[in-house]
Amino acid sequence: MAGMVEEKRRQLTADLFPEGIPRLWCPPITQYGAEAKLDHQRTRKHLRFLCRTIRTFLMFGSTGDGWELTDAEKKEMMLLCAGEAKELGFRMLIGVLEPQKGAAVREMENWVAWMKEKTGKRDAAEAMEQMHVCGFTVCPPKGADLSQEEIGQELEGMLRLGYPTVLYQLPQITLNEMEPLTVQRLAQKYPNFYMFKDTSGRDAVIRSGLAFDGVFFVRGAEGDYEKWSALSGGCYDGFLLSSANTFGNRLSATLEALQKGDKEEAAKNSAIVADVIEKVFAAAEGLEGGNVFANANKCIDHILAYGERWKEHGSPMRHCREYIPEDCLEKTYEVLLEAGEAPKQGYCMEGQ
Repeated sequence: MAGMVEEKRRQLTADLFPEGIPRLWCPPITQYGAEAKLDHQRTRKHLRFLCRTIRTFLMFGSTGDGWELTDAEKKEMMLLCAGEAKELGFRMLIGVLEPQKGAAVREMENWVAWMKEKTGKRDAAEAMEQMHVCGFTVCPPKGADLSQEEIGQELEGMLRLGYPTVLYQLPQITLNEMEPLTVQRLAQKYPNFYMFKDTSGRDAVIRSGLAFDGVFFVRGAEGDYEKWSALSGGCYDGFLLSSANTFGNRLSATLEALQKGDKEEAAKNSAIVADVIEKVFAAAEGLEGGNVFANANKCIDHILAYGERWKEHGSPMRHCREYIPEDCLEKTYEVLLEAGEAPKQGYCMEGQ
């Protein structure tokens, strides 16, 4: 039975990713204009910047304000991104982050019905393919008092739908964790569970030594990227990082260097990203509204977008309808300058 499940999982991932599951994924920040309305032009520029090194994204993760966006905002963003995906060739996971029991199953079904309507396809797989969607990302419902049995039952309800699914360990938000045996049991039963993301920083599942029958493991916690990669003897197959919003080039270079056996170059690139992220996260930690993943990356992205003229372009708007304070941006600029990562001309200014 276990062998059959693993083979079906292998076939699913081969169909979704003929060249293999990418080792680097990004949960894009959400770009807003006045009154916190989605900024389509800014989103397009950011996606083009990201696609220089990354082709797989988790839409509506915690970094992308997935817990705050309305249903209408998510649909608007998906239509925009699906259109861009046809030109740029990227693929997307749809984040279904629902705090209440039973809500994720309904949300996944709603997404599939919506994609069928927009594409005119009756088959869910065909509709998802046309929308450049490679599955759903789900996590346990919120609750520090939820038992493993309750968590497992909720996740089984999602997996029984049969859609390609990624399980997301996010205790910072859900206030609970999937234990290794819970994840193993699901892996042995559901071949559509093909990837596991762990942002806990504890890494208890991958460190358990249990077999997960070919599930692809990506790390979401920041730091020591080269040490955690399986390319250097670490335990993770890849990464799904908020820092990929701004350091896709350095993170890609880290993995490429490891692929070539150049651990010194990999460590150099890894250290630059880790140092900047640590300092900017500290600067953004005290901001009210939003979360530190989104806030910190918005700060860095603003500098990368406008370079040394960043002050001329105001401050990034957040979903809470408040701008990033200028002093936080100033600190970010100083950190990037010190690291040699502050461009003179940002990516939004190219061609001007």
